[in-house]
This record gives sequence, structure tokens and C-alpha cells, in this order.
Amino acid sequence: MRAFLKDKGFTLLIITWGATVINLRNYLQGYFRQLDGVAHLDFQQDSWKYRINWWYSAERLFADRAIRLSCQNNQFIAAKENDENTPLSLNDENNYLAEEKVLEGAPPLSSQWQLFKHNELLFSAAQQAYAATVIFNLSHNEQIAALANMIHSLRRQRGIGLKIVIREMQTSLRYSDERLLLACGVNAIVPFTAPMSRFLTLLEGLQGQQFNRHVPANLDDLIRAMQPLQQKGFLKLDAFCDSVNQLIGNTLLPENGKGLLVALRPVPELRPEQALTLCKPRRFGDLVTILGDRLYLFLTSCRFNDLDRALKFIFTLPHDDLFSNRMVWFEDNQIVSEIRQMKTLTPGAWHDVGRKPLPAPVRASATPPVAERKTPQPLTLSPDGKDF
Repeated sequence: MRAFLKDKGFTLLIITWGATVINLRNYLQGYFRQLDGVAHLDFQQDSWKYRINWWYSAERLFADRAIRLSCQNNQFIAAKENDENTPLSLNDENNYLAEEKVLEGAPPLSSQWQLFKHNELLFSAAQQAYAATVIFNLSHNEQIAALANMIHSLRRQRGIGLKIVIREMQTSLRYSDERLLLACGVNAIVPFTAPMSRFLTLLEGLQGQQFNRHVPANLDDLIRAMQPLQQKGFLKLDAFCDSVNQLIGNTLLPENGKGLLVALRPVPELRPEQALTLCKPRRFGDLVTILGDRLYLFLTSCRFNDLDRALKFIFTLPHDDLFSNRMVWFEDNQIVSEIRQMKTLTPGAWHDVGRKPLPAPVRASATPPVAERKTPQPLTLSPDGKDF
């Protein structure tokens, strides 16, 4: 094809879109000599990122470039780099501003450490920092909304030099909450299980680093994008497929980490409709539908190793006793492909030939039949043959 295009003086431009673009881009790396260029456009809430894998222009070659674009009047314009994101000073890069509980009752470790009684005081002090390390305390789940607001404000106002850390003092972070805080501008989250020595080692590893991920300007839009599905429970097949496709197409969520698609086939004694009555999704984003003799579940922000635990909370009876087998898809392109097939499959195509139908229910008659009264019969129990 390349020889034909060169002979005719033609240019061939191929445009594609969807959740599988990243995998396609990686696949096309092997055709570097046959293609003049490959570029990828990502939407990031308030701007676009135009990533050039490689591009030939006359005798010049551009490779591995990323340009931020803004869309104005249906035109893309290269956005200017925000000078406010560049640290004006690095004089405080060795300073530590921390909420006092993150040191587990210990005094400041050196003169470079400054402790504060709660996160709000720490936030006020961090608004004057440029490249210091700021360490917030997370003790319960109710703090997440306030922390997201403070971290987003610091990252947008103080720039990329600030190193923002959250130390989890109690087990309170869900996967979706952790992902939201990282999108707001956190450099690192220290889990509850990490000892003090590991925590201090992680702080040492952050020194000299800068935050290079893009943080959208509008926090409300960011929260909606990170948690886009405000539905839970049973949906009809079309609505189920549309909701899953919407989530998979979200570019702010991590690749191959948006959730799990699970197909469950009930045991022969149980109909799918009966199994559905035992399915009680509690989280927003956990969806279920029926196709043929299978239940399909989509679990938002669920890791593969947490699947059994999630099913345990969703079903009111042990799921191992309810279903004979299951299939799981966790990669974006696998989920998209399966959703596409679900729309085209007819329910009867899934039925096994050897599956025995359940007996038809017996209807109660208006006048139930009267059972025949039995006549008692004498039994001989004693050795001497006397009847009782």
C-alpha cells in the first residue's frame, strides 16, 4: 500500500477512536518504517493532550512529544505553559510540613520539620510553600472530600514543585477514593500497614521530584469524571452496555483499571431470575443484567484479586453455591469486545443443550382435595402377644 501511495502521490490518513486506541498505538510501533506518523489525542476535562509518537515532516522527525491544546471556536490552539506551575524558589525543598499525628506522637525529627495540630492549619501554612514536603493525616473516610479540596487547591496554586503526601492512620481508603486523591495532585499515599521506618524512607525517595501529571482546573468536574456512574443494581441489557461503554471510554480513569465484567451461570436448579433476587449491589457503579442463562455483573473500580470479596458482599447467599462457573474480563479491550458481542447475542444462544428445565410450578386449586382418613390398625409389640 505504501508503494502504491508513493507512486500516485497520495496521502492516506486513518482516524480511529475508542477505548482500544492505546493498544492500537502500541501495536503500530512495529510499523515505524511503513508509517509516516502516529499521534494520539486525549481529552483531559479542561484541555486536550496531543501526543506525537513519531511524525515525519519533510526531512525532520518529531518523536515522543506531548502538546497541550485548548479548543476555541472549533479550533485547536496550543496552550501556553503556565508559568505559575514552575517553582519560584527551591529554598524550602528540604522542609517538612506535617500534621502531628503522622509521626505517631514523636517530636519533630529535626529543625526542618514543622508540625500542626490538624490538616486545616497545615493547609494554611502550605499555601506559602514552593517545594516543601506537605504531609496530611487521613484517619477516617469523612475526611476525603475536604482533603481532595485542599490538595487540588495546593496543586493548582503552588505548582509542581510541592510534594504532597497522605499518610493513612487507619484503614479508610477505598480504591476509588485513592484514585481521586491521586488525580487531585497527591505525590504518594502511605498505607496504614506501612511502619514508621517505611514512611520515612518513602519521604526520602520523593525529594528532588516534580509532579508532572495534569490536574484539571474544576474540582467538581474532576470528581464527576472519576466517579461517572451514578447507577447501581439491575439495568436492562441496552442500558447496561451503554453505561459500561461510557465508563470504559473515560480517559481520566487508568487503562485496564476501570473495573471487572463478570459472567455468572447459576447452578441447574436455579433460574437466572431467581439468582437476581439474591443480588444486592450496594455501591454506585456496580451493575447487573441478565442475558440468556447468565448474570452479567460490572464492578466499578474493583481489582481482580478483590472479586471474591466483592461477590460475598453482593449476594445474600454464598456465591460458590449459587453459580456453577464464571468468566471474568478485566482489560479495557476485552470488556469492550464482550459488550459488543452481548448486544448481538440472542438469549437462546447461551443455553446448554443438556441443561434440564425446572419443573413447572403447581397451582393451588380453589377447593383443595380432602385427604382420605386412615383407619388405625393394632400392632403387636409385647412378647406375650397382647394387643395394645
